[in-house]
Amino acid sequence: MVHPHKLRKGLFLAGAITVLAGLFLSLASLRIVHATSSQSLSPHSSNRGTLLLLRHALAPGVGDPPQFRLGDCTTQRNLNNAGRAQSRAIGEALLATDYIPTRIWTSQWCRATETAELIAQTLRDAGHDVEVEDLPSLNSTFRDRAHANEQNQALRSFIQALGPEAGPYLMVAHQVTITDLTRQWPNSGHGVWLDLSGNPESEWSIAPADTTQLTAPTFP
Repeated sequence: MVHPHKLRKGLFLAGAITVLAGLFLSLASLRIVHATSSQSLSPHSSNRGTLLLLRHALAPGVGDPPQFRLGDCTTQRNLNNAGRAQSRAIGEALLATDYIPTRIWTSQWCRATETAELIAQTLRDAGHDVEVEDLPSLNSTFRDRAHANEQNQALRSFIQALGPEAGPYLMVAHQVTITDLTRQWPNSGHGVWLDLSGNPESEWSIAPADTTQLTAPTFP
């Protein structure tokens, strides 16, 4: 016959082992749930296959002066103070939307380059490592319509070659460049979203991008 004291001791140990085992399983399940949640909420995962194509910020005037020279900002239309403030606000809007581009390309025109640099600097100030790269196919064809189709094809091919999984992306261009590519006519500092996740040989899904109330794109 088992002594009552030994029986109680054995039952206590068995109960303790059961409680500890349950606690271990609970902790393990918590770790699994946390890992799954972290994966589903990984930064920018829903935006990776997206390109934001922007028109440069506010720059008074139309087209370019007759004495325009590439690389010499004194001969070009440039951002005014409102345009610079608008560029920084776009950067803040991207941060608020959690749209952090992995690559930023810009037209070589000074007003586009400054827009891109001010956006990038706002992102860098928030701790994001982003750089701006020139992309000649984003340049304005306002005064060079003879080569507009050729340049549009070059830009289209460049975008088609982008890997959706390596995004999201940002480009800063001109109204004429954006209109030639997308048939959209954005105001200064605004643009269009392009969905790159489909067949690269087919037309992209496009949605307008209002940077004063920027939200994640919803494609048709």
